[in-house]
Amino acid sequence: MGAERSYSRAAGIDLGKRGLSVCIRTVGGRGAVKLEEAVYTTMTSQILALRDRLEAARVQIVVMEATGDYWRPVFWILSGTLPGVQVLLVNPAHVRILKGRKTDRRDAAFLARQAAAGNLAGSFIPPEPVREVRDLTRRRTGFTTARASEINRLEKTLEDTGIKITSVISDITGATGRRILAALIAGKRDPRALAALADARIRASAAELAEALTGRFTSHHGYLVADHLEEIDHYTGKILALDARIAELLDSDDQRRDIANLSTIPGIDTLGAQIIVSELGHDMAAFPSPGHLASWLGTTGGHNESAGVKRKTRPADGNTAMRRILGVAAFSVMGHKGTYLNARYHRLRGRMDSRKAQVAIMHDMAIAIWFILHDKVPYRELGADYFIRRDPAKIRRRIAALAHSIGATVDIHDQPTPATT
Repeated sequence: MGAERSYSRAAGIDLGKRGLSVCIRTVGGRGAVKLEEAVYTTMTSQILALRDRLEAARVQIVVMEATGDYWRPVFWILSGTLPGVQVLLVNPAHVRILKGRKTDRRDAAFLARQAAAGNLAGSFIPPEPVREVRDLTRRRTGFTTARASEINRLEKTLEDTGIKITSVISDITGATGRRILAALIAGKRDPRALAALADARIRASAAELAEALTGRFTSHHGYLVADHLEEIDHYTGKILALDARIAELLDSDDQRRDIANLSTIPGIDTLGAQIIVSELGHDMAAFPSPGHLASWLGTTGGHNESAGVKRKTRPADGNTAMRRILGVAAFSVMGHKGTYLNARYHRLRGRMDSRKAQVAIMHDMAIAIWFILHDKVPYRELGADYFIRRDPAKIRRRIAALAHSIGATVDIHDQPTPATT
């Protein structure tokens, strides 16, 4: 919700790649409204000129839409050089103008009018140290994705040769896979000699390895495989360098504590905790409650009600990086048996599909993240038997109903509590 305050001097900025449409809205002594419209380029000198004009007009609030990345230089300059002026970056979905009346000039005037009425709330923008780490974690994610794609291309090239090495070796870029690929590139073709290069811990037998390594591997394939491996090594080196830089920036005691606490959530490892900290920071002041954070992440359902009729609606898109890491963690929860989240997932699967159950687990994780970062405590595991302990009478009724459905009756008695010495 927007701030409950009106402003007599407000400005709206419609952003573009090359130009800025600006509207300065001022209210006179008798309530007369004056609109001053202008167009600036996105060059730094023009943004500074806009800053000087806003300062001369004694603007109290400036609002702009989060359009692509075009907002960044404008927002950083205005928010850093206009003391006492509230500079807001707003979600475009919250300030949509009527269809058929949309122009850059009208967009700027509309933003200025909404800002003057106090109807807009600014987007969450973490402080600069957090943004620096966020840039690095997002870049690392991009390199990790690119490396995985290159490994898939390597496997596709090997499929063309008829060599089924991926059927017997789980990691083609591991030590065994590298030795075999290096031998193939060097010109060795004997399946038995290639199988002898495998590590003794490989589960496949020598005969199975030799059969999988029989194919039509040419010098052309050798060139392609060498090129794939070079690209994979390039991405691996970039990822390791970013790992070191991120660890360097997250080296304070408070940061290490938050990362360690977040890593106690099932499905969240150290890399995932670093991403969470880089996207949210260490201070939950921007999110007054766990529900605010869950809503910002897009893990809560939307609302669409008219004339008393509620219609289905999809959640907000949320933060892409956070939704990715929470989605992976929620999916991995299925393998964390004996945990509360695993029990809740299977409980939800009884009445909804797997995708909705996964989003519900993401919501629970978002709530846990808020408390971990707000209270500076590790994740508290409730246990797989939480739902049984919460309402044992309900379990008794369910057992009795199941017995009745097959024509039987059961008599349930509580076990006596063992005496303590």
